[in-house]
Amino acid sequence: MFKHYKNPTKETLRSEVNQTTRAEKLDAKEVIESFREAGLQIDKVFFITKETDFENLLGKLNQYVEKAEWIDTRIKENSKDNHVGGVIEISETEDALEIRSNQIKEIEKTAGIKNYQFTHKNILLRLDNTINEQQAYDYEIVFKGL
Repeated sequence: MFKHYKNPTKETLRSEVNQTTRAEKLDAKEVIESFREAGLQIDKVFFITKETDFENLLGKLNQYVEKAEWIDTRIKENSKDNHVGGVIEISETEDALEIRSNQIKEIEKTAGIKNYQFTHKNILLRLDNTINEQQAYDYEIVFKGL
């Protein structure tokens, strides 16, 4: 993992930690590509920008720094106006991820809905509740293996 230095400086150690941390963090595109490689039925993918983020949370404190949504073609409820599938939210830190995850759980509890939600590293995976348990499990297995 870390190289052994005879007399490491703070800068050398900081560089090693940053490289390790960077290598462990994935972006939304890599996560979705992993789902596709595993054979999950992902159709259209929408990468959210500040202009398209209707929640206006992208880049804000303890929120996501990257977000993507997709359509799962196995779900019959998909239509032109109703995209059913999943959402990936990338947080800057695991603490920010926990805060966001808890916010989503509270929103769903208040609204009386229950979607599938999984966390791994700095990533939040949310799946629509019209996805059946086996389909959610398929995503979870690939996701937890990243």
